[in-house]
Amino acid sequence: MIADEAHVRTVGNLPAALGDAAITPHLRTAKARLKNWVGDTAYTTAETEAATLGSPRDYSTAQEETAAMADAEAYLTLAAGMQSWNTVMQVYGSNAAGVTQEGTIGETTYRYLRPDQLEQAQTLYVQMAEKAVAEWLTGDNGFGSPGPGRSFAYDDDGDAIDDNYPENKP
Repeated sequence: MIADEAHVRTVGNLPAALGDAAITPHLRTAKARLKNWVGDTAYTTAETEAATLGSPRDYSTAQEETAAMADAEAYLTLAAGMQSWNTVMQVYGSNAAGVTQEGTIGETTYRYLRPDQLEQAQTLYVQMAEKAVAEWLTGDNGFGSPGPGRSFAYDDDGDAIDDNYPENKP
């Protein structure tokens, strides 16, 4: 993997309490998706360099391509992980439990995203990942889109494009 768990926490502004074990499965998912986008050779080259950056990794000394791919992998990890990180099991009594949109730890009450808010956040993270590696995209991003600015879904600024684009292009 190009990104590490610390980079995902930094990019996503996640608390240290969200441990590596909660991030790693989603990082593996992100790796597969990013590798599909940029190709095996580019991914492997960046992954090899990232392995030399220490722990936690210092991307400030990395090649531009490696740093961009680390950011994209972190964004994709956030998109993949949000569903599980946004879920809390509330325990009622000794055996009953259920998924809830609210939880309490000590005197702090947490409210979780509604499904529509979660989907919107995931979409934004995927778009940010595409933008981070736009010049290195070679594969399908999973939505049949070649990337921002070249997509029928949205432009470089993330604004939606007409359904009949490019026919309606000014």
